[in-house]
Amino acid sequence: MKSFKDFKSSLVVESEDGNIRLDDDDIVFDIDNNDVEDVLDTEADTFMIDEDAITTIKSIVKDKQAKSIKFADGKSMKVDMTTANVLLKVIDALNDANKDKFIALVNKSKDTFAKAVDFSWKAAK
Repeated sequence: MKSFKDFKSSLVVESEDGNIRLDDDDIVFDIDNNDVEDVLDTEADTFMIDEDAITTIKSIVKDKQAKSIKFADGKSMKVDMTTANVLLKVIDALNDANKDKFIALVNKSKDTFAKAVDFSWKAAK
């Protein structure tokens, strides 16, 4: 298996006219499953599929790292740990009926998420 340095140096070849061109005719790589898993782990917050916003908010607090939340309308936005923590505290304090409504509000869109965040910050004071 070639190293990344070997790969990079094999791509850049200077031609006779002095221009740099890519040459990839002799490049052969074996894919290591550990490398693939590392890439998937680092890109997980960008490519979240079939997760609701609350699951992502819980993972933000657990991992102590900002992540992108994908809403039901297909849009997404990055949420920091402090905001996610306040939202979870409010969700835990609500009764079951209001909890379901609040979670639906958080999952729906950016606008409704912003309203939920405003409510949470006011309630946390």
